[in-house]
Amino acid sequence: VYKARDVRLGREVTFRAVPIADPTARGKLLREAQTSAALNHPCLLSIFAVGEQDGHLFIVSEHLPRGTVAEYVREYGAADPLKAARVI
Repeated sequence: VYKARDVRLGREVTFRAVPIADPTARGKLLREAQTSAALNHPCLLSIFAVGEQDGHLFIVSEHLPRGTVAEYVREYGAADPLKAARVI
């Protein structure tokens, strides 16, 4: 997973890629992109593009500069399961 810049639209994005040779990872990433693109919720990333290039399947999505789950847990502690369930 990489932070990237969409130079055409002037925005930060997240770029994820997997080798096409790995059919399990490719299928998982494609299903993730299709599922995410079908949903619209403030807690979910917007998908901007899905494609194949140079032997890789990629997803370009909204970049949320909020850090990783590990960073969140270090800063705030583990989330209360009931609170987490309401977010989901």
